[in-house]
Amino acid sequence: MEIWVDKLCFGYPGRPVIEDLDAHFASGRLSGIIGPNGSGKTTLIRLMSGAIKPVSGRILLDKQPVGDLKGRARARKIAVVPQKSHLGFDFSVLDVVLMGRQPYISRFSREKAGDLEMARAAMRMTGVEHLEKRSVTALSGGEWQRVIIARALCQATPVMLMDEPISSLDIRHQLEVLALARRLAHEKQACVVCVLHDLNLAANYCDELLLMSEGKKVAQGTPEQVITGEILREVYGIEAEILKDKFGLAVRPDYQKQD
Repeated sequence: MEIWVDKLCFGYPGRPVIEDLDAHFASGRLSGIIGPNGSGKTTLIRLMSGAIKPVSGRILLDKQPVGDLKGRARARKIAVVPQKSHLGFDFSVLDVVLMGRQPYISRFSREKAGDLEMARAAMRMTGVEHLEKRSVTALSGGEWQRVIIARALCQATPVMLMDEPISSLDIRHQLEVLALARRLAHEKQACVVCVLHDLNLAANYCDELLLMSEGKKVAQGTPEQVITGEILREVYGIEAEILKDKFGLAVRPDYQKQD
């Protein structure tokens, strides 16, 4: 399943947020969205998820407009890991992860054994299986973030949209989550789109990158095509050397020139 973004525009009176954006996100690939703060990355995720509607332009899931998908139908195709989330009730971790099965459970039914198996598999994948019975109000920020990712995995959709999923995680769990996102794309042939700020992690885990600035597309392609010294100078205003070795790409800023 693929996402096509066609001449997308969104904004508020007197304040455009996204302007005339074209992009394509393919199944079987981990696609990263990068760019400076305020470039429209989170807004694009919200538009692709159907949470908000564009002013003009289209977002197609294969050939179907995302806006035509309602309720359960959309939740069976698109899972979202939001940048910020909060639950004000004293649910257990297992209860929260099982919420990912709601699109498949009728209103007056309960989850079945298969749903529980999927929830526990998702918790194992994100390393929170030992927290199954713990109240979500007793979790650290990093633990909560991994629970939200487990909930999205439990939803078992062909599309997963992740908005800064590693921002509250330590380096070990950052690497684990990005490796998991890549496996989901490659092994399950899912369309996984992830907003990231760390250019080195984006370059080494993502198959392709969309670079945005001030609501517009600057470049989309492989990390080697998008992360160049010239583009970083233009978009981020920094001088940096791009190195490549057996470990992948590395962005090495020239700190002396930033003084």
